[in-house]
Amino acid sequence: MILFIKGIFCFILLLSFLRRIKKLDFIWNRFPMCTQLIPGWSFFAPTPNTFDYHLLYREINNQQVEEWQDLYTLEEKRSIYSFLWNPEHRFTKAFVDLAVDLINFSHTAKDKRQVYISLSYLQILNYVDSLNHKPFSEKVQFLILTNSRAHDYKVMFLSDVHPISKR
Repeated sequence: MILFIKGIFCFILLLSFLRRIKKLDFIWNRFPMCTQLIPGWSFFAPTPNTFDYHLLYREINNQQVEEWQDLYTLEEKRSIYSFLWNPEHRFTKAFVDLAVDLINFSHTAKDKRQVYISLSYLQILNYVDSLNHKPFSEKVQFLILTNSRAHDYKVMFLSDVHPISKR
């Protein structure tokens, strides 16, 4: 029995190694549901993040548009203890994943209305809407910027204007 279990684990390990070979993609594409059962092992991310993402928002009231406010910026400097205790890590990871997903989907969507009902758009909008806004503000809009050490700031996504929900 133990030999059988070891054999299964060795077979799964062999399949996970074979999955990394690009020339065998035709096999994995024929059986996409089975591929979900094979673990994909990688030490480094296949496409590492090379940009910093910034989330900005502005409030709109009576046709008066406020200045953009920087809501979230990836910080280059972290504390020395961040490898032990980094409570912002989950928020950072979630924001970067949502931003990348929203940017990619906005470039590939045929109908821009699909972008406005996508999960990443709605989650970012919900976060911006949940902030403490000025009492006279009626609408809100958000913006995602990217930059890196080699490139200046670039607008990657500009949302539509949405009414602020009154809580």
